[in-house]
Amino acid sequence: MSNKNLQKCVEDFVEARLESILTSTEYEMYIETLYKELEEKMFEMTKEESEEEIRSKLDEIKSNIYEQIFAQNKATYKYAVRDTMSLMINNYIVPKKFE
Repeated sequence: MSNKNLQKCVEDFVEARLESILTSTEYEMYIETLYKELEEKMFEMTKEESEEEIRSKLDEIKSNIYEQIFAQNKATYKYAVRDTMSLMINNYIVPKKFE
């Protein structure tokens, strides 16, 4: 298997694993807790605004939080796995071919 094929397999695995993590019950509960805390703080800060305006702002913030967390987790995990695979290939697999 070539390095590019191996890297592609690892990246596909990482994406599938991240998707399973992000759709897990534990992750959903964690995010829901964050959203509830955010709602409570927003309601305190926006008492003079209408319910509809508050809901709209909360939905926008929630969407932004989810997108940011997803992008950061995905990038971090991908880079970590790719670096690990590169290290493993460069230090263990390639040198053995030349022995």
